[in-house]
Amino acid sequence: MVAIMLYWAEGYKAGKGTVDFANSDPDMVVIFGKFLSEICRVDKERIRLHLYAYEGQNIKNLKKFWANMLGLSKQAFVKPYIKKAATPGPRGPRMLHGLVHVRYSDKKLFEQIIRWIDEYRGEMLR
Repeated sequence: MVAIMLYWAEGYKAGKGTVDFANSDPDMVVIFGKFLSEICRVDKERIRLHLYAYEGQNIKNLKKFWANMLGLSKQAFVKPYIKKAATPGPRGPRMLHGLVHVRYSDKKLFEQIIRWIDEYRGEMLR
């Protein structure tokens, strides 16, 4: 249920059959990754990772970080998106590990996740 709520908050819901969860919090990403592999039993070889980072960040280290966190190979990454460096805010730099999209193309799984969200929403709003 936690992973479904995470997807409700941080997942792409207007898709054409691709599960797409994006976050910069390693714990949230790991929880969602475990959900995909342990609950949904997806083919881990088909998971794709899309890294968003700021210029000046070490892309090689970020890929290694996320690949290790998710138990995936670095080959799961597609070309990263590099944003021009932003001025750090009052709390310091954001997204120390970048932001990662965990994507899995499977229309049936996407539709099932949306059904689960709708079921939980209905239960919670009664």
